[in-house]
Amino acid sequence: MKNISILFFYLLVVGCEVENDNNDLNYDSNWETLPAPVAPDSMVKHDDVFFVNEQKGWLVTRNGQIYNTLDGGESWNLQFEDDIYWRCVGFADELHGWAGNKLGDNGKLLYQTTDGGENWSMVNNIAEPVPHGLCGIFVYNSNIINACGRIYGPGVFIRSEDGGANWTSLDLNDVAEMLIDLYFWDELNGIIVGGTSGGFDDSHAIILRTEDGGINWNVIYEGNRDGEWCWKISFPTPDIGYVSIQTGLWGVAVDEYFLKTTDGGNTWSEHVFYTAGQSAEFGGYSTQGIGFINKDIGWMGSYVKQPTLMTLDGGVTWSESDFGAHVNRIRFLSNNLGYASGKTVYKYASD
Repeated sequence: MKNISILFFYLLVVGCEVENDNNDLNYDSNWETLPAPVAPDSMVKHDDVFFVNEQKGWLVTRNGQIYNTLDGGESWNLQFEDDIYWRCVGFADELHGWAGNKLGDNGKLLYQTTDGGENWSMVNNIAEPVPHGLCGIFVYNSNIINACGRIYGPGVFIRSEDGGANWTSLDLNDVAEMLIDLYFWDELNGIIVGGTSGGFDDSHAIILRTEDGGINWNVIYEGNRDGEWCWKISFPTPDIGYVSIQTGLWGVAVDEYFLKTTDGGNTWSEHVFYTAGQSAEFGGYSTQGIGFINKDIGWMGSYVKQPTLMTLDGGVTWSESDFGAHVNRIRFLSNNLGYASGKTVYKYASD
């Protein structure tokens, strides 16, 4: 009995030490800045990056370039260039992908590739109403592609269920003039986030949900503060998810929030991460990118010149991170591998 007691005490102590070591890990050290193109100051940042596996990915830029990498971001090749403000990109596999233009009202809205980006062609069969621009793409599989836009309106959702051969379109402008990002759990169930007004100053953050593949949408969250709109979505588990809120009230002393769900997106709660005192002192945060590797550990980036923030407790507390600048998109392929786009491209890798 004495030996069993000693063994139990030893295991208890060792177990506590291991747990404490895990809590003390510096997750920031797992991020590295890749030798990728750097956004010029006039463009501020790159809006999106997408990887289909650890090695193969694509970067789209605000000044018209699409780059790809075959070695995890160690080298990049220019595949396509045009007078386009690339906002979003998504791939179904190594060959089939789509990229969206924020300024699609110039006639160049959505492009597609069937050969891994070696060639890109314009999609010209989107049903009316055609969006004036796209801000978000969510490729569920090789058949189902969802997209939405745009930041200052109008709010339109488009969808293909046959791999991009045909597209349907739905005007959501009556409830959400801004549509920024979207996420689908399966073929039918998904959310779109954005803002109620394209006029910025009077916009409220809003989340819409569909249970029938985008035929009908219901408002499941609407904020009550002016000058806010939802920006990016991260679901580290099917039930637990986060949405960033951008504010246009730069330099105004206001509390700033993010949203969290613990029931699969049915209900959302607001959480302050940046107080009015901090806004007054540092000029505001204005969140854009957000990404979590699990339910507790995540990062979010600032549109203005503020440090990336990190949380280890599901958003209860946030501290300054030492990776990235103007981080707009964070995508994790697993809980130990991810990529982010901002001033350049960043990679998260952990054992």
